[in-house]
Formats: sequence, structure tokens, C-alpha cells
Amino acid sequence: MRAGYKHRQSRKRFRFPLLFLLTFLVNSGYLQQVCSAQPGIRVNIQKNLQRLIQQEDTDGDKKITIDDRFVQADRGDKKFQVMGENGQRYEVLGTYYLSNLLQQLKLSEGKGLSVTALEPEKIFENPVTRISRCLGELYFDHPN
Repeated sequence: MRAGYKHRQSRKRFRFPLLFLLTFLVNSGYLQQVCSAQPGIRVNIQKNLQRLIQQEDTDGDKKITIDDRFVQADRGDKKFQVMGENGQRYEVLGTYYLSNLLQQLKLSEGKGLSVTALEPEKIFENPVTRISRCLGELYFDHPN
């Protein structure tokens, strides 16, 4: 009976580091670190949108998902460099963040804009917060 108790204790000690590591991995991102002080990154929508789809949408469905597989060095590797109007580059890593970037670019394109200021906090937003905000902003009329 004593051995079973010891085993449960070692599992509990293992949970915290694992939880910390998972939280860190979910919340990490280069663009978020580099641009957190900037109000927005001015980008040409069409140029970045075309490059993003060409590089990361490997299955041709106009979405970035886990189904988009690695093809070659810069295709499907879940890394994309957003090119600012000033020539500066910002790297976005990971399927979720790339999908958010695609959505932000498409929303700006839908408004008829050719240039937009990308907000890093919207690209690197927590999934629950993002869904809640998008439902409120995109699907319900808010009196302002």
C-alpha cells in the first residue's frame, strides 16, 4: 500500500512542470514578443495574403489548418514572415497563429482596404477570448 501512495505523490509533483511547459508553449510567439509595444504593424494586405496562402496552404483549401503538411523548406513549415510597409519582417510561428493572421488579413481585405495595421494582440489572442470577441464583434450588432 505504501508503494502506491508514493507513486501518486510523484505524479502530483510531475503535474506542475508539465502544466507550466504547456502554458508556455501555447502562449509563445516571436511576433508577440517583438511587437508588443507597437500599436500596429502596417502591412500591404494583398502581398502578405498571397504569400501566406502560397506558403502555408499546402492543400489548397484557402485555410491554414493542421491538415496542411510540410512540403519543402519554406512551404508548410508553419513559419511565416509578415512584411511591414517599412520593409521590416515579423515572424509568426504555429498553425493557430497563422490561421489568426489569415483571418485578420481577410477581414481587412473584406473592408476594401489595401493596407492595414495588424494588431499582434489579435493574432496571438487566447482561443477562448478570441472566439468570444469575434462572436461579439462579427455576429452581433453593438450600439456604439
